[in-house]
Amino acid sequence: GEDLMELPMGDEEKIPSEEEVDKANTLRGDAMRAGSGGEVEEAVKLLGEAISLNPHSAVLYAKRAQMLLRLKKANNAARDAEKAVKLNPNNALAHKCLGKAFRLLGKWEESALSLSQGQKCDYDDDTQELLKTIVKPNAEKLRAARLKEGI
Repeated sequence: GEDLMELPMGDEEKIPSEEEVDKANTLRGDAMRAGSGGEVEEAVKLLGEAISLNPHSAVLYAKRAQMLLRLKKANNAARDAEKAVKLNPNNALAHKCLGKAFRLLGKWEESALSLSQGQKCDYDDDTQELLKTIVKPNAEKLRAARLKEGI
């Protein structure tokens, strides 16, 4: 996978003010518009600013993971998605992004677990299709190979 980028990860000690939370939400909206317009790098930058203001928001890390996946930055997306899951274990987007990042990294069993967890939080047909047709078959092949080798 690619090297980890120098992205703002937020100060866990920070207690954001109401103004900072509002500003972070505004930046998130700006980032989503940038992403929709194809300006994915700009979206990542804006979400980084939002994370610096409100480092306790799982959704900000999950959204940045989603944008990083669009840039095929699987290691970076996994780092953000793991942080989001830690902040909110019920964030479906975080689990699904983590699963997609693991898929890009060839970690099929981890991918299957994360995608399944995301589906439990919030089911969608596209993720189910990805699980059924690509991720689970590859995870099964890995398991079968390990059994054959007696590992």
